[in-house]
Amino acid sequence: MPDLTYTEVTTPRGKPATVATRPGTSDLSLAGAFFHLWGNIDDEYRLASLRVDGVFVDIGAHIGLVTLAVLLDNPKATAICVEPLADNLDVLAANMDANGVAARVRMVAGAIGDGPSVTVPYGYDDSSYAHDNRYIGGLQSEAANHTSEATVPSVTLADLVEMAGGEIDTLKLDCEGCEWQALRSPALASIRRIIGEWHGHPLGKKTNGVTTLRRLIGSTHLVTDIDNKGGTGVFEAVAR
Repeated sequence: MPDLTYTEVTTPRGKPATVATRPGTSDLSLAGAFFHLWGNIDDEYRLASLRVDGVFVDIGAHIGLVTLAVLLDNPKATAICVEPLADNLDVLAANMDANGVAARVRMVAGAIGDGPSVTVPYGYDDSSYAHDNRYIGGLQSEAANHTSEATVPSVTLADLVEMAGGEIDTLKLDCEGCEWQALRSPALASIRRIIGEWHGHPLGKKTNGVTTLRRLIGSTHLVTDIDNKGGTGVFEAVAR
């Protein structure tokens, strides 16, 4: 377990919480995006208004900050967290323990993929950046842009629906490119709401990611553009 610092914060809806972060990393800065720490929060996933009564699935859970906010603000929710990096999972577990919600969380050490395992690159050429951010690089990026790799068991969207008991209330996607593979699954029909990031285009084409999302999942979900930066953005999709 890495050395951790514990900081008192409040959730998007104002409930007290404690976040565990690694000193000298971007962890605390990231916490400030989802919890009230220095005033207003970014709340890119609209957690303040999100209502979850069933299973929340967090793909690319990192240290569990989004899951923690959801569980504390939605006492009926349970969660499945998918994260490939072991040290991130250690901090995620510490966050759940510190807030008394560990019994409501299932942690999955893995990444979205079709085969028995998937290798995900992380970190960039600047080793300090790689250390500070524990960043999982896009699966479509060239390996030369990354400093390390992690080979972990693969998980499919169908696997996660099964773990959830046949239905996912809300799916959060922040996996630096794996969203395109995940959202091609027929299991999408068993998910009520999706929030997450999109990155580029699955085939590298210069088209709007939201337009591609609507073509990909528009028959089952209504897609809303939350924040479009051109090459990446945040979206919400609600079952029709």
